[in-house]
Amino acid sequence: MTEAALAIEVEGLSVAYDGEAVLENVSLRVREGDFLALIGPNGGGKTTLFRSLLGLVTPEAGSVRIFGLGPALGRLLIGYVPQHVHFDPAFPIRAGEVVDMARLGLKSARATPLSTGAALERVGLADRAQAPFATLSGGQRQKVFVARALATGAPILLLDEPTAHLDPGSVESLYDLLAALGRERTIIIATHDVGMISKRVRSVACLNRTLHFHESGELTDELLSRVYGPGHRPILHDARVLQAHEHKHA
Repeated sequence: MTEAALAIEVEGLSVAYDGEAVLENVSLRVREGDFLALIGPNGGGKTTLFRSLLGLVTPEAGSVRIFGLGPALGRLLIGYVPQHVHFDPAFPIRAGEVVDMARLGLKSARATPLSTGAALERVGLADRAQAPFATLSGGQRQKVFVARALATGAPILLLDEPTAHLDPGSVESLYDLLAALGRERTIIIATHDVGMISKRVRSVACLNRTLHFHESGELTDELLSRVYGPGHRPILHDARVLQAHEHKHA
C-alpha cells in the first residue's frame, strides 16, 4: 500500500508573544486522510499552532509546509472553523449567504469548491439555506460554519474548539458529522472532549507549549500529567497518539 502524502509538516516551530514562549520546538507531521484530535489545556498553544498553519503569525524559528507549500499559498488548501465567530444577531444574513462567503477570493488548483447547496446538504442543513442565521440553534450555526469551510473545497479542515458552548446532543451530532467528513478529508480538531472524540479520530496529539506523544499510541496517566499537570482526570480511549517526531526517512 502506498503511504499517504504529507498534508502538513511542521518542523521545529517556536512562537512567542511579547517575549513569552507559546510554542517551543514543535514538530508535527499529518498525512493526507488523517483525522487528528489536538488536545491540551487552555493557553497551551493549540490556537497559535492553527494560526501558524494559516500563516497568521510569524514564528521565531521553524517552518510550516502545507502539501509542500509555505503558509501564504498553503492556507488556500485549508478550510478553517475558528473558535469564536462574532456576529451581530440583528444583521440580516441568511445561512446560505454565510456559506457563500467561503468562495470570496478563492484560487487554488487543489481545491474544488462546492456549491452552497451541496455544502449545506453535506452537513444536513439543505433546507435551512434561506433561514436567517440568527434564528439557528448553536449546533446549526456551527454546522453552517463547517459548511462554509467545506464550500472552499479545501482538502484540509482545521476546527478550533467547534463544540464550545454546545449542548451534548449538538456535540454528538457535530462529531458524527466530522467522523463522516474524515473519510474524505484531512481534519485536525482542537478539543477538550477527548472521551467523546477519541472513538472517532485516528490519531491524538497533546500540546502544552511543546508537543507530547506516547509511542504505544495510548494516553497514559503519565503523559496526561505532563500535559495537564498533576490531578488530571484520566481519559480512556482507543485512539493512537500521533508520533509527531517521525523520522524523516521513515
